[in-house]
Amino acid sequence: MNNEELSLNIILINKKLDEILEFLNLQDKEYKKMSNHIDFIEGLYNKIKHPFNYIMSSVSNIIKRDTIEDIEDIEDIEDIEDIEDNENKYLLQQLEEK
Repeated sequence: MNNEELSLNIILINKKLDEILEFLNLQDKEYKKMSNHIDFIEGLYNKIKHPFNYIMSSVSNIIKRDTIEDIEDIEDIEDIEDIEDNENKYLLQQLEEK
């Protein structure tokens, strides 16, 4: 390689290096934006996590209580169905006896 070719290669390498540095600078700006966003979300979460947990546990207790009441209602319905079945059996027996 002669001096001219070496000079051209050095110029090309320098241009590529400049492009890489420019790209890294852009990435650094984007990284800082993302980092700021993450910090904002973490700060917001730290402020609302206790009230949020309180609300969620309250809702959870209400759901559990409603579920227990629903189960009790289902048991009542099953009892009613048993009574109706027994009444139907009795009526059928009465009809058969006649």
